[in-house]
Amino acid sequence: MDFFAIGAVIGPVGAIASAEIGKVPILGAVSRAFGVLFIDRRRRLNQGDEIAKRAKREWPLVEVPPFLVFPEGTTTNGKTLLTYKAGAFEPRVPVLPFFVKYKSMSGTSWCWVAPLDIFTHFFQLLCEVSSSAEIYIMPLYHPNEDECKDSHLYANNVQQYVANENGVLATKKTVKVLLSVMHVADFAVV
Repeated sequence: MDFFAIGAVIGPVGAIASAEIGKVPILGAVSRAFGVLFIDRRRRLNQGDEIAKRAKREWPLVEVPPFLVFPEGTTTNGKTLLTYKAGAFEPRVPVLPFFVKYKSMSGTSWCWVAPLDIFTHFFQLLCEVSSSAEIYIMPLYHPNEDECKDSHLYANNVQQYVANENGVLATKKTVKVLLSVMHVADFAVV
């Protein structure tokens, strides 16, 4: 949903998503129709080159093409920011940080987090009487000299900047840690 909401506000952008998203019925087809570039998170080698080549093909007249990247690698409940993946900052170009706050009448969260299957979650969202999204677009963030040398530093600094503006905690937890904790919790309930 973020892709469509952001695109409606800032105009056409390319997007990058995990290869898993491309396999989800309906969502994968819609994403492909919008030109989303799917990447395999396990294959780290040359992803930056792959993204750069695709960007030049899609936006040949633009020096720094607009690409929508979700550096947390997932959606969360909006209370913390997970560690930003440094790969999203490998190009070391200015970024336009933003965050989205979804609101629903029932309190159903727009973020999908396993173990709830995506179809059940999607059905819950379709049953909402009313939902809204508030999009906060922050000023363009230009990497400093140190950030241009170190994509991890760049990612951490942007994460902290967004967390401060959003009034949430920037955590060093990753998607992998989040999912493993949820997996343990599932077993503890049984």
